[in-house]
Amino acid sequence: MNFNSRIKKIKFLFLMENNLNHARNTICLDKNTKNELIEKYNIKEEKIKIINGFFPKNETKREENHVEVNIKNKFLIKNDFIIYSG
Repeated sequence: MNFNSRIKKIKFLFLMENNLNHARNTICLDKNTKNELIEKYNIKEEKIKIINGFFPKNETKREENHVEVNIKNKFLIKNDFIIYSG
């Protein structure tokens, strides 16, 4: 990310690390992000879960009916969560 000042960058990194370390679980979409979180923020591997991505790997025909999925119910998430874009 691009920051205007060094103080904003330090504040962002502190809050990110603090929130990730105090989270009950962290959800990632791929193994690379999981490894980055473990190395960069020293998060225990047991606290990180990998879920399948939301987009299919192969192009498929879309149906006209649009179905919305509640991610909190689908993956049994009890609390709000942070999306970390690695």
